[in-house]
Amino acid sequence: MKQYTKSQKIFYIVLPFVLIPVLVILGRYISNYTHLFPPCPSYTLLHFSCPGCGTTRAVTALLHGDILLSLRQNPFVIIGIVLIALVYVEFLLKVFNKKLPFEIFSNMKITWTVLIALGIFTVMKNIFPILAPI
Repeated sequence: MKQYTKSQKIFYIVLPFVLIPVLVILGRYISNYTHLFPPCPSYTLLHFSCPGCGTTRAVTALLHGDILLSLRQNPFVIIGIVLIALVYVEFLLKVFNKKLPFEIFSNMKITWTVLIALGIFTVMKNIFPILAPI
């Protein structure tokens, strides 16, 4: 197992406290210009909502503090943020040589569950318009 220096450990602890505010400020600035982003090619050409349809609007809603609208646009944005946080915690525990009860993403059951849920949600939002982003 790799040994981390004290300065590396401090860096890994401080990193999200620096990175997250910078990303939020940058995201709030960019979210004012979402009309400049290209439309979804799968919806434009095929009239089929892809798994990512509504992601830009979900992130914009989340940056403006509207969690429910973000969930309505694309719930996998919030799920993705939770998964990224879990990966970070798992990595941080490894940095400090702590034993994990199980490794989240080494466990293929979790990865396949998320991918299957994403596929089912994509099919469902194309069948039931109420699930499609607004």
